[in-house]
Amino acid sequence: MNHARLVGFLKKEHGNPAKDIPLFKQESEGCEPWPDDVRVEFEAAATARSRLVYELCIGTGQRTGDVVQIRWGHIKCKAYDFT
Repeated sequence: MNHARLVGFLKKEHGNPAKDIPLFKQESEGCEPWPDDVRVEFEAAATARSRLVYELCIGTGQRTGDVVQIRWGHIKCKAYDFT
């Protein structure tokens, strides 16, 4: 919420409505990479579009939600410009 206020999504006079709310603690060991056998099975069965998203996620290191927002204008000099 502080970031939203700083970039102008919230007006400064509205303050931070999330102030003093404790962070949600979640136990996690993080994401595990797909095992090789699962990757091979997916690659064999995937549609062209799902394979494209899969390859873009692997190749760029971006999340799926970020990858589906990539447009041709983001490709410059044969490279992905994510800035």
